[in-house]
Order: sequence, then structure tokens, then C-alpha cells
Amino acid sequence: MAGAGPSATITYVALEDYPSFRVWGMNDDDVASVTVNGIPYPLNAGTAAYDAKVVWGLSPGPDRIIFSNGNFTGANSNIAGNYSCQNIQLAATGVSTVTITSLNGAGWGFAGASFNCPVLTSIASEEKKHPQIRVTPTPFS
Repeated sequence: MAGAGPSATITYVALEDYPSFRVWGMNDDDVASVTVNGIPYPLNAGTAAYDAKVVWGLSPGPDRIIFSNGNFTGANSNIAGNYSCQNIQLAATGVSTVTITSLNGAGWGFAGASFNCPVLTSIASEEKKHPQIRVTPTPFS
């Protein structure tokens, strides 16, 4: 995404709690906003979090995003470049859509969304119902 206006919308089939998405290559001239269910969602330490950066190859600078004025932006100088990505998780529940909109910048990327997959059953409960079922070694911890 580059400049002001391009956006990406994530639409969930079922309501999602605490959705997250990944952005990459954000420098200090790249700024984006978020809306949840069509309503502006200001980003700060209480409404969202970001995980540790993932860096590819040699990437100068701090390689991370920051929350600033309710938006998110990169921390690297746009002259230095950035070869990293980060996940941003929202502290929102009952989410049907998340829209990420570019407000400024020379180019950065929306790299996807993640969602929760609830565990519907467990190995232990299936073994009680069907004692002949054994999973060895157990793939769960």
C-alpha cells in the first residue's frame, strides 16, 4: 500500500474475538489506521498490541511498528529501509470486519490475517468415549 487511501478489509465468517493481522516493511513515513465493524478503532497500548518483529536478512534500524495518534507507523527511517513484519492484535470482541487503511507512505504491505480456531474436542475425551483409540506419541502438550 502506498499513499493515502488504499485499504484492505478482513471479513470474518463468524464473529472473531481478538483478531490479528500482519504488516511488513513499514518505515516512519508509512502510517495506517484501523476500523473495526466500520467504526474507527484508535490504536494504543490499551486497545491493541504488537508482537516481536520478524526480520528477513539484514534490516537496518529498529524494524518495528509503533502506535502514534491512534494509528500505526513504522519506526525505521524511510531512507534506511525495512525488511521486517509484525502482527498486530486488537483487544476487540465480536468483530465481523477489520479494515486497514493507508494514510501516508511510500509503500508497505498488509500480509494477512489470523483467526482463532476453537478446539471442539480433545484426545482425552475421545479416548473415554472410544477406548480403542490411542494416539502415540501424543501430539499435544
